[in-house]
Amino acid sequence: MFLRCVSVLIVVASSLSSTNALAESTFVNSQAATENSETPNSQEIPEILQKINLTSRQVEALQIINETREPILPLYEELDQARQKLDDLLLNPEVSETQLREKFNEIEELRAQISRMRFESRMAIRNVLEPEQIILFERYVQGLDE
Repeated sequence: MFLRCVSVLIVVASSLSSTNALAESTFVNSQAATENSETPNSQEIPEILQKINLTSRQVEALQIINETREPILPLYEELDQARQKLDDLLLNPEVSETQLREKFNEIEELRAQISRMRFESRMAIRNVLEPEQIILFERYVQGLDE
């Protein structure tokens, strides 16, 4: 149960941190850090769980929130593919400005979708935690808890 709680919290924390946007999909799939982010080390996880002092009911609620967030994972993959496609298009002098702008707009829409989903998840987490827990969790997510 503790390990499952750790997994939920890692995914939630890594997905909410602005510097760890890509860690969410990578952690769920491989439980490893991406080259652009870091997953909290094993010593930080128990520390934050102890500080937050989650109840079993809160752990269950976070697990449900985590399960409802799974549709975001394919969006990260789609975003990566769209970025790569734009890079490829930019290398081709035959591609029109209209095509480039369309691909750019697609990327921006994907980013907006991901951002909205992450925000909704953050709001759901806030509804589960007590005020003191919210402060501790947000400080951890924002890297202010050292």
